[in-house]
Amino acid sequence: MIAFKITLLSGRYHSTPWGRNVNEGIPEFPPSPYRIVRAIIDSWLRKRPSWDIDILQTIIEKLSENPPLFSTPRFTEGVILSYMSQNSKEITKKQLIYDGFISINPEDQIYVIWKNVEFTEIEVQKLEEILSLINYLGRSDSWVKIETLKDFKEFGDKINVEPLQDLNYFDGNKEKVKVAIPIAKKNYKYEKTEWFDALMLKTSDIIYKGISSPYALEFTYYLIENPEIKEDKSKKSLAGRLKVKNFLYSIDSKVPPMATDSLIIAERIHKKINGIYGKMSNNGRSVNLSGINPDGSISKGHRHIFILPLDLNNNGRISHILIRNKEYFTQKELLALDRTRSIWQSNGRPDIKLIPEEWGEDNEISVIQKSKRFKSITPVVLTRHYRKGRGDYYQWLCNELNHEFANHGLPKPVSFKLLNKSSKNGHSYYWLDFRRNRKNDPVNLGYGFEVVFEDYVPGPFSVGYGAHFGLGTFMPVKEVMEGDRE
Repeated sequence: MIAFKITLLSGRYHSTPWGRNVNEGIPEFPPSPYRIVRAIIDSWLRKRPSWDIDILQTIIEKLSENPPLFSTPRFTEGVILSYMSQNSKEITKKQLIYDGFISINPEDQIYVIWKNVEFTEIEVQKLEEILSLINYLGRSDSWVKIETLKDFKEFGDKINVEPLQDLNYFDGNKEKVKVAIPIAKKNYKYEKTEWFDALMLKTSDIIYKGISSPYALEFTYYLIENPEIKEDKSKKSLAGRLKVKNFLYSIDSKVPPMATDSLIIAERIHKKINGIYGKMSNNGRSVNLSGINPDGSISKGHRHIFILPLDLNNNGRISHILIRNKEYFTQKELLALDRTRSIWQSNGRPDIKLIPEEWGEDNEISVIQKSKRFKSITPVVLTRHYRKGRGDYYQWLCNELNHEFANHGLPKPVSFKLLNKSSKNGHSYYWLDFRRNRKNDPVNLGYGFEVVFEDYVPGPFSVGYGAHFGLGTFMPVKEVMEGDRE
């Protein structure tokens, strides 16, 4: 066995995962084995060119035989946004650059462990000196000190990042990450370039050859403990209580989703929650979470969750997800909600992290307020269609909205006002801009309203087609909110 101890001298590791664009702002972690072996090769050839290259090849061959294990400390992700010069005389012509990084306590170390690998004494001596000559790993901001480990008791049983053997394996305390590793020499199949030469390919070589990735690179998945999950106080808080009807997440993403995609985001969250619950439960399905009864029939009476994407920053992008339910969640349902920590985005946009912020009954959720006046933030899609002979069109809309309110147990408004768009701090979206249909369903018109009730009503709430997936959402108007919540 051999192990490396990596100390981040500045407490930061700046890097971009292979296959990702730097301006996604997503940092690599743990440090990829592919990056580590290339750093060894580079240091050897540039700083000790007179040394026997056969020894180097033997060392790299052994390090590439199997993916290593890692012991990583608690870490957080960060990103620096900089407007960089484009070598133009025009001073205003600058490009926004995202510099993603991982931050740890500078006194902590990252351990990289190769089991079942044996090195000769001369190989260890050479490797120790080469590692001491590596000044940075990843981008040049990442100053490092790398040493071989003499005492393996130093990391003990702290191995917390391991290659994933079963891609279907689920652990709510860990995340699955895609990591670049060198292809083992015995598995290398590209005949036109030797294995060791392939490990030395530069970006310019890859572009010149017109290939999508280096010949000697492959990806494997690791399971990494997520410290935000592991040490989140929410676990202790959730474990001891069952009186929860509402769950509020905040969203963390370099590219937050547009409010017009509320339906799409809600569907992905719904699928993720139910997938997690299914892996936790022998029953495989929760009526509260899925809206499907044990016999496979659709649940009636809107007794399952409403997933409401919210734009609380008023910038046209989703900032929070509120999940509301009429019944109390079970302990297992709460765990499924707690373990739902991310969803994917299309078109190569970075994933969305979901961070649990609040949970409880209505009076325990800051965003749930009582008001008499409410405004649409997503279009109301009516379930019935207007036909000639049904009277005035506007009056028909009001009647249909009354019908939807009654279906959801809401009182009849005393006044209606039709809104032609949603306005957010200079960002205006017409209702036609919103996604208004689920897969294989027809696309219907959406409408926006401002309504006033006679008495105070808690909100937000949603009505109409797709109400459980964020359509037809009404937000309380703060100017007329009740001063004290019950």
